[in-house]
Amino acid sequence: VSVTRYFSEASLPADPATPWHGLWVHSYFQQQGQCALEVTPGLPIKGKNMVEKFAGRCLCGAVQFECSAEPVFQANCHCDDCRRNTGAVYGSLVFVPVEALSIRGTTGSYQHLSDAGNTMTKYFCPTCGSQMFTSNTRRPERRGVRVGVIDDASWFQATAYVYSCRSLPSTPLDPAVKAFDKMPA
Repeated sequence: VSVTRYFSEASLPADPATPWHGLWVHSYFQQQGQCALEVTPGLPIKGKNMVEKFAGRCLCGAVQFECSAEPVFQANCHCDDCRRNTGAVYGSLVFVPVEALSIRGTTGSYQHLSDAGNTMTKYFCPTCGSQMFTSNTRRPERRGVRVGVIDDASWFQATAYVYSCRSLPSTPLDPAVKAFDKMPA
């Protein structure tokens, strides 16, 4: 749900779909001499719902991790690969800088090509099978963390739907969340 907030003076963001003063801005316009911003309150912006570090583990506890940085991107992915990999109607991921992720325990991995030709690597616990992390040769500086393995993911709010064109008809998509037919550049 988006709301409109009014400001008498504002330095507007160059891109309306960027964080601005702790709010996620969808559009802005001048109205009655004031700057009006259409925003979605509660989406994860640092200082509001975003966390600066988090931790998690697999089902059996053999693989544990800590992340010392806030996510750079949060999404629900509706591609066929994420559905097959998770066994769910979509995959929920937070992407973090690879150097901020500390992993204890040994993970197994599986590689496949994405539709864009990049090598995707899925990391999982070899004991219990929990899907843990993802990586992509297109963005080797990032690691995707499966939201379901985060100890307290109450702060998670997808800021984008990826491969929304492949979402199942029974899966509702919030119109306030940016939707991409493919992976954004």
